[in-house]
Amino acid sequence: MAMQTKYADYNFKKSMKKAIEKLGFVTPTPIQHEVFPAALKGENVIGQAPTGTGKTHAYLIPVFEKMDVTLDEVQAVIIAPTRELAEQITLRARELARFSNQDVRILMAIGGTDRERLVAKLKGNEEQAALQPQLVIGTPGRVQDLVVKEKVLKIYTASTMIIDEVDMIFDTGFLEEVDELASICEQAQLLVFSATVPTQLQDFIKKYLSGAKSFRITPKQATPVKIEHVVVPVRRKSRQEILLDVIGAINPYLAMVFTNTRKSASEVALFLRDQGYKVGELHGDLNPRERRQMLRRVRNLEFQYVVASDIAARGIDIEGVSHVINYEVPKDLDFYIHRSGRTARVDNQGISYALVEAKEEVLIHKLIERGVDFTYQEVASNGEWKTLNNRTRKEKSTATAKNTKEARIENLIGKKNGGKVKPGYKAKRKRQVKEALQKSRRQEARQAGRQERKAKAKANKGMY
Repeated sequence: MAMQTKYADYNFKKSMKKAIEKLGFVTPTPIQHEVFPAALKGENVIGQAPTGTGKTHAYLIPVFEKMDVTLDEVQAVIIAPTRELAEQITLRARELARFSNQDVRILMAIGGTDRERLVAKLKGNEEQAALQPQLVIGTPGRVQDLVVKEKVLKIYTASTMIIDEVDMIFDTGFLEEVDELASICEQAQLLVFSATVPTQLQDFIKKYLSGAKSFRITPKQATPVKIEHVVVPVRRKSRQEILLDVIGAINPYLAMVFTNTRKSASEVALFLRDQGYKVGELHGDLNPRERRQMLRRVRNLEFQYVVASDIAARGIDIEGVSHVINYEVPKDLDFYIHRSGRTARVDNQGISYALVEAKEEVLIHKLIERGVDFTYQEVASNGEWKTLNNRTRKEKSTATAKNTKEARIENLIGKKNGGKVKPGYKAKRKRQVKEALQKSRRQEARQAGRQERKAKAKANKGMY
């Protein structure tokens, strides 16, 4: 299908065209271009795309396009993995309703809200008859509670069900609740959106999405925005020292610093605070109340830097992120795309830095193969950025791949044997490499244990 160059090219209702115009949308994103026709026809959809690609409006616009405001029943259900994402979707939905002048009853069903009041509203009373919402947006647990336990929310009338960030729903253990809700809406059109579709979700997909239209927006075509990707080598200095160099060389409106684990996120945030920076943090060690407070402070621009783990930051729309710093390169390369997308929403520009050790070069090469274009830079002694004239990326990555732990051990064993080939040497060599690797892993585990105990000891002394 030819790419629609403008939203005006779609045969939307006048009210929806008016809303799109007020939102300032001109050109549909690739995922919107793919999803709109199938969604409007009532077909099941699996939409896979990185964050920041317009997924939310890819399903909200068709929902409102098909909404019948004269019908007093649930017409669409949107399930999100977190309260924050459900709140963001609700905000966008109410925005669409307001701009299109559609009096749509929207119910947000999430934890942390007044449950009893919500139940009472859906039950009705002598003064006010029970009235079902036309659009339900909520988290799996709360929606299931209202539908199954309280029996006050009747979603079986819905003609459309949308499950957003389904991989995160799987990660957080709510797939069983979603399965039950999907079975109640078994006659509804089902649209599933996700940044990744792990193999563990295949049973769910086979059960509910057989024959669905599947769209995947690859990193190379992920967004029409311009993101500059920069590799900052970690060589003569520590990773923390390089981080300080990068921070000293940029003046971000808001920068997100990503780590691979919540423990690392907490440690980096503490390190930056010790250097005098006012830093926010988002990771799994925050309880719901702390998380809400932190997000409010981040959105109020109390911080110039926010350190986050991948899972904690998924599904959270933080406006104004001008820079992303990958303190560690994620092993799951899809997460690099998600992270980078934080710095360039809609038509904005941004920069994504990756602090890369030699052993991580192979990951950078894989990202290059997936369409990510990197330049290599470092911060010079005068605090200015300097472009590096390195070997070609392929040569760097190949050399790094050969420099893996296993390769080094094989090389060492070969030298010990004098490079001579003896009968049965292959089996013996394989056994020696295996034993050496096991010994190395044990040493690393002991070292990690010592570091963790030192960190706990510091924490117990009142350091924050």
